[in-house]
Amino acid sequence: MKIFSLLLLLPVVLAACTNPITEIRPIRLTSKDIAGIQMAVKYDLIEPESAKFRNFRAAEVVRQDGKVIKTVCGEVNSKNRLGGFSGNMPFSAELTPTGTVLRGVESPTDKVGFINSFYCNPVFGENWRKR
Repeated sequence: MKIFSLLLLLPVVLAACTNPITEIRPIRLTSKDIAGIQMAVKYDLIEPESAKFRNFRAAEVVRQDGKVIKTVCGEVNSKNRLGGFSGNMPFSAELTPTGTVLRGVESPTDKVGFINSFYCNPVFGENWRKR
């Protein structure tokens, strides 16, 4: 299982190495952007009605190949299967002309910190959740 997980991460790591970030420009999210992000994140949750969002960060990221990506990171707290809140979990999404693409919501048991390590920290810094 661990080998399979590592194989899944390999393309992401290679893509990050071949297209480094050349510029980061903070952007403001519209209410429509926020609603789309929240809807995409809620779809991934066990109890979507209980979702509480905080700490939104958004930026246009310009890669070395010239592609501009609108990246959004934030935190969501929602109820788990036992009915208790699981704590603030990082999530990452990409805003595209056709809508919002959710990259993922980190699990409270995730020891690797995939969302933080690969999507949020490189754009917003390692302490983005502490602001």
